[in-house]
Amino acid sequence: MSLELRLLGRPQLRMNGQPAVEISAHKALALFYYLAATGQTHSRQALAGLLWSDFSEDAARRNLRVELNRLRRLFGEYLFSTRDILAFKKDLTYQLDVEQFDACLHHPDPTPQQIQAALDLYQGDFLADFHVRDAALFEEWQNSERERLRQAAQRLTLRLIRLYSQARAYDAAIRCAQGLLEREPWLEEGHQQLMMLYARTGQRAMALAQYELCAGALEREFGVPPSDETNDLYDRILSGEIGPESRLEPEPARATINPIAPLPQPVAPPFQTPPMLLHFVGREQELAAMQAWATSQQGGAIYSLVGMGGVGKSALAVQFAHALRGEFADGVLWAHVATSDPLDILGNWGRALGYTFGNLSDAENRAAALRGALADKRVLIVLDDVRSVARTRLLMVGGARASTLITTRDLDVASALNAQPYRLGELAPSDGLRLLTRILGEERVNAEPEAARAIGELLQHLPLAVEITAQRLFSRPRRRLVDMAERLRNVEERLDLSISDRAVRTSFQVSWEALDNALKRIFALLGVFEGRTFAAPVLAHMAGLDLYTAEDRLFALTALSLVGEEAQDRYRQHPLLADFAAQQLGHDPEARLAMAGYFQEFAARNQTNYLALRPEWENLMAGMSTAHRLQQWPLVLAYSNTLTQAWFVRARYAQARQGYAWAAEAAQALTDIPATARTWLKWAEACIEQNDYAEATHLLEQSLRLFQQFADDEGVADVKFWQARVKHDLASYDEATELLADCLALRTRLGHKLGIASAMYWQAGTRFRTGDYEQAAHLCQAALSIQEAVNDKAGQVRTLRLLIDICLTQQDAQTAYGYGSRALEICHELADQGELAASSYSMAVVLRNRSELQMAQKYAEDALVLFQRMGDRRFQAVTLYELSAIQEKSKDYENATQLRLQSLKLLREQEDIYNLVVGLYYLGELYVHQESQSKAHETWSEALELAIKHNHPFTKRLQNHLDHT
Repeated sequence: MSLELRLLGRPQLRMNGQPAVEISAHKALALFYYLAATGQTHSRQALAGLLWSDFSEDAARRNLRVELNRLRRLFGEYLFSTRDILAFKKDLTYQLDVEQFDACLHHPDPTPQQIQAALDLYQGDFLADFHVRDAALFEEWQNSERERLRQAAQRLTLRLIRLYSQARAYDAAIRCAQGLLEREPWLEEGHQQLMMLYARTGQRAMALAQYELCAGALEREFGVPPSDETNDLYDRILSGEIGPESRLEPEPARATINPIAPLPQPVAPPFQTPPMLLHFVGREQELAAMQAWATSQQGGAIYSLVGMGGVGKSALAVQFAHALRGEFADGVLWAHVATSDPLDILGNWGRALGYTFGNLSDAENRAAALRGALADKRVLIVLDDVRSVARTRLLMVGGARASTLITTRDLDVASALNAQPYRLGELAPSDGLRLLTRILGEERVNAEPEAARAIGELLQHLPLAVEITAQRLFSRPRRRLVDMAERLRNVEERLDLSISDRAVRTSFQVSWEALDNALKRIFALLGVFEGRTFAAPVLAHMAGLDLYTAEDRLFALTALSLVGEEAQDRYRQHPLLADFAAQQLGHDPEARLAMAGYFQEFAARNQTNYLALRPEWENLMAGMSTAHRLQQWPLVLAYSNTLTQAWFVRARYAQARQGYAWAAEAAQALTDIPATARTWLKWAEACIEQNDYAEATHLLEQSLRLFQQFADDEGVADVKFWQARVKHDLASYDEATELLADCLALRTRLGHKLGIASAMYWQAGTRFRTGDYEQAAHLCQAALSIQEAVNDKAGQVRTLRLLIDICLTQQDAQTAYGYGSRALEICHELADQGELAASSYSMAVVLRNRSELQMAQKYAEDALVLFQRMGDRRFQAVTLYELSAIQEKSKDYENATQLRLQSLKLLREQEDIYNLVVGLYYLGELYVHQESQSKAHETWSEALELAIKHNHPFTKRLQNHLDHT
């Protein structure tokens, strides 16, 4: 006889090479795992206390005897017991992965092969997904052992990386480091090792890109930047000091700045699928059909699982994604569409793929960026719980090789999205019984087979209903199945033979009636969240409980499948359960106001902690909406003031516009005129960021009247600044100039240095657009002087780029090159990908003018890739124009023409009149080079019409060309 215990990852037991008979009692298994893992002799009293700490000593000892008898039937040979002690017999044949792992850990000098063998044993966290109710001391030991082994695996992996590096087995070392970062993406030492390894193998771009991934992981997990050690390593790789021929650990030295930044690359293909379900049964036919669909399609296909709530669509999608993971080499992206904002989903997918879209103002631009990134990728995109066609279209970003899987209750939605539908019905009766047995155990089901079958029939084998009922029975081991079946019959009139949502609600009602009053109150309060994710502290606040008690009650509801665990320390109710909970809560404004008050205070505590705010955005907006609905006007204004910075920094302009609409109503209800004016102004700023100039203009006019009414010069200056921004964007340069002059005069009188510099910069931009290059340069230098004095680096970069443009119009490429180098240096210091892209574009223009065409091409191509990833179509257009100009200077007129036409197409879409005129002017010159005078004349005629209408500085040039053709 031989026994194999695997406790690293999901626990497994095998006897003589075969899976051991399943034991449904977790405390019996917990006892066996504890005895085996510790390898020590324990008193029965200590073991009883470990597993039943809340019971009396007699009851705990009695429970221990019951569980011990369960174990003896299967593993009696491996148990040593007396009246007072218990132990695991180590003199018999057995294998225990934890023991083998620890042996390597304590070896004084293990070989790489021994370390790798130990790491192969580490299949996941110790006793992963193994939970025991009401056993706090066991849970404490389990968590302690889990953390010890996790850290040990981390240390062993780092040791193995070093051994491989010393042996120059760099490929093996890189694979090892990548695997470590898959498990622990926030581990800075792992990123350092991978950066060094990439540099040692000549993959300098990958090494520098790894730094960006490290910085992103540290920001998301801890809200901190990389350490000085990591920054120094980056500088040394960037300078070329560390490379293929350098020593592994060279002496520190300061690096020079490389003007070309690496493009970010993901550590590994993302796999965002939730964990596989413990109680998944059946669906073999459905899985086979889905696998055939996935493997037979070349890509671009859309498949939809359609069925009622609770039928198991999401569970089947999870199972499918895990089963077909190898089919999708570039990863699996997952989204809960019904309860997540498309902007957040697209941002999350971008981060998973190694891109950042935080500077994009709307979901459309993010979607466009992702379509470009996924154009040639073999990915699976899973859109779970789809309810809205319009909301979902934004998320259809897969390319020709991608496959998309949708789950929805609505067949019309699936059809509208051009998805191949698969109608998912209830489980087969045999599978319904298997699901009940999987949760309750064979012994209990076999004792009442008729009652078990009756439960399945009464619930129509709906997976969610069967699972909730089984969990309810599991938590009450003395309750008979026949009693539960009889209870279901008492509400039979509420069951729908067509298997509508009422079947699920019947099961909800059964669970509700079995809850005690304390759990009923907690369950009802969850209705406030309407299916959004939440953390335990807000529930504790609403219920007036301490955090420990609130968590304990959430654990109880989780065990009964009345709430689910989401990510780390978060929970979410299924939307149907949330509907039911809200019905039980009824009209309870105090509970809803408590939720609204909590999230406003949370936002106030974390105004700049964007990592903390990220998972709560849905709740923050729901809290503000609730305050508005309950007419709690001071609370609405408090939300607006608290969230303003986060809305703009995180480009949440749609949320900002909604929030300011509520805040404006609140300010007017309170007759607070200053607050109304400021709210309208911020509302207008958000509109401008989304190019909604009509609404912005209306709001700015309203706020200006109020600021003038109570003589607020600062407010008047701010309004005029933003009015000028609108006029500048719409190419109304005379009006923009006048407004900026008024703004600058007011800000000068008020002494606002940053505001003065900003106004000067936009004045310079307006002067440049109208051809007054000398005055534009003067204003730029004045703005730059102020920005340097107050250390406004982002402002300096923008001003330097405008100075480059001015120098190039005056054919001073040498000075422009100096400005470009300064701008790129600051971009690297800021680690700002958006500014880096724009500055790379400017440097490409400079180098073209210096006839350094190969380097100009490189800078332009890098800029274009970055702009495409960010979804910035305006800068894509001007960069395509620059690539065209480079080809033209190389006398490749055919390619130059094609690139210029692509550029013009984007400029027309963006209604960028200034650059459209310039592009048409030079397109005409290209046609002349190709001896197509008629096309040139037609192109210049269109350009002249636009130039005259918008007072463009190219007007005379165009007229001269037309006069001579």
